[in-house]
Amino acid sequence: MMNVLFAIFYGVLMGFWRRWFGGGFADKYKWLESRGLQAIIGIFLMMPIFLYRLDSWLNWLLAIVFAVYLYAQFWSRGHGACFDIGRDANPSISAIERYNERWYHLVCDWLLPQRKYGFAYDFVYMSLRYTCPLVPMALLDWRILLIGLSVSPIYAFCHSLGERESWLLEDAPEWLDKPTKWAELATGFIFGFGMWMIR
Repeated sequence: MMNVLFAIFYGVLMGFWRRWFGGGFADKYKWLESRGLQAIIGIFLMMPIFLYRLDSWLNWLLAIVFAVYLYAQFWSRGHGACFDIGRDANPSISAIERYNERWYHLVCDWLLPQRKYGFAYDFVYMSLRYTCPLVPMALLDWRILLIGLSVSPIYAFCHSLGERESWLLEDAPEWLDKPTKWAELATGFIFGFGMWMIR
């Protein structure tokens, strides 16, 4: 029971960190825009997932390596223009360039050649974007892949909810006044909760 409660607490911490990493709170506090500070805090927050023996320098080293890897590959790589899950079916040239920065577009172009940049295209793109970086981590536990696979459904749900229940946005605080912001918070929570339960 204590492990579940701590996993919930850890999920909340990671959710708020993800929202901060997505630009939350920076309007009021400019110093929070620092990517360096966000990276250091994020790495520090992810290290406990991998710490089992506090008296082992090797365990500390591995925890740092894994946390840096997750920050660099899972969190800090942009998700291009797919985060809207097909809401912009006619993206700008710069948005298309962002899609093409990652090899994931090759898979999506092959699977959905007539449905470029639509719902299914973005859903698959985002699934690849967040699941592929976790493949090496899946050597520790295959369930880690489920965290990556959860990201597209989270974003799709939040965007759909925002469209169907727009009243939820009307009185929301600025750091939660868009579906993307809800999705960031939820993704961070699922990552934190899931990783802690798997550890």
